[in-house]
Amino acid sequence: MWLRKCRRWTGLSSSKMMQSVMGNGGLWKRWLTLLVLFMICMVFYYMLSNMGMPNHVKFSSSKWLPYTYQDFKDKKWFESNCIGSIELNEFEDLKEIIESWKKSSSKDCRNMYLMFIKLLRITFDEAEVVFSDTFSGQVKKWLNNDDALYDQAKKQLIISAYNVYTREHNMYNPIRGKRPMSIPDVPEKTYIEQLVRKTQPTCDFCNYKSHTAQDVFDRIDNKLSYSASNTFKLDRWHGLFMLKTHHPLNWTKEQFLDLMDTGQQWFKKVYAREGWYKYPSGIWDLLPHAGASQVHPHIHGFLDRDSYQGVTEVWRQAAIEYNQDVPHHNYFIDIIEIHSMLGLTVSYGKAVAFANLVPKRDNEIVIVSEKADEDFFLLWYFVVRGFLDDMECLCYSTGFALPSMTGDTSSSSLPAYVRILTRGAVADVRSDISSLELFTASNANTDPYKVINVMRASVSKRGKTSR
Repeated sequence: MWLRKCRRWTGLSSSKMMQSVMGNGGLWKRWLTLLVLFMICMVFYYMLSNMGMPNHVKFSSSKWLPYTYQDFKDKKWFESNCIGSIELNEFEDLKEIIESWKKSSSKDCRNMYLMFIKLLRITFDEAEVVFSDTFSGQVKKWLNNDDALYDQAKKQLIISAYNVYTREHNMYNPIRGKRPMSIPDVPEKTYIEQLVRKTQPTCDFCNYKSHTAQDVFDRIDNKLSYSASNTFKLDRWHGLFMLKTHHPLNWTKEQFLDLMDTGQQWFKKVYAREGWYKYPSGIWDLLPHAGASQVHPHIHGFLDRDSYQGVTEVWRQAAIEYNQDVPHHNYFIDIIEIHSMLGLTVSYGKAVAFANLVPKRDNEIVIVSEKADEDFFLLWYFVVRGFLDDMECLCYSTGFALPSMTGDTSSSSLPAYVRILTRGAVADVRSDISSLELFTASNANTDPYKVINVMRASVSKRGKTSR
């Protein structure tokens, strides 16, 4: 058939075409030589691209690997196999750790280092500052006349942490986090109590049956929590899940789990009604300074049709891209393993929390689990109470995504994960988000090692009564 088409296009008979090709033997040989050289070059390129790389970093046809809980390598393994006697207790220690790690003679350590640099780009720089005699007095006053801090202020360490796949970026300056904090005129808990007394009498969420909208299937009304439809929606399916208590801080584990159950029921109701809406996600801001429109604790839930929403979809796309680059590996498994080796994780059952090396804002904790089950929600509760009760960080923001309602574990679904971070002083009139976060990089200056230590203590203390 193709020969007939060629004759039609060129006006040549088959015999003439063959004579033409045979008559130009030199040209034919040159084309054949070029083709062979091209194939040889491609083989060499493939070999050089993969030379010296461990199996999990070599490029080949990719198969999606769902997230499953693993026996992750921990800090003890890392110290004994990769870095020796170097102390790893604060973020600044990573500079020496990374230098030692990349020189390790252990094959396993080299492989883990390649995974680390594949996922994260962490660089260290110094910025010198010169203070005049007049201004130096003011700087020392800001630093409580601490000579060590003043010396650090003159030669500041800048740590840039970049996630290669989510494209998130944080600029960390340790001295910014070490500055003494000013004491508010009104203690934060006193301020909250005043806010509660002021807002409770007219709270719509406290009178939800008459002062909130319902979904077309009515509402979920449980013992300690309930659902409502958002009056001014951001999506076709945009629900609210509220506690039946007005106080933003004073709620128990039972109330929290009931609230989570209400959310799960709402997602199932929507999916049963419109099965093509299958991607669940949500947000929770606590108190107005964190962006909440109401003092009464409430969660926004979304169920979407084509993909997850916003940044949660970015994380799914990051996981897909990583799997394509590193076949038979899962992004969430590998990012957790890196944090585990560096001593930045805590587990409860099959749920794992890590202090994010590339946080959006201060004190970010990420919790990951195969399913949105009791382990996942209890670890979420322990982290939140760690913020509220142990660190006394009284307002926070939360974003979460849950596995596809279809039960699908392919690349179209995320594991259950939640990101929780603190938002500063509750009564502060200044915003903790500026053009920096909106248009360039984040600036979280809390040490992840301090945060994870608090969360380990919270899990140890509160987890004993939950089994």
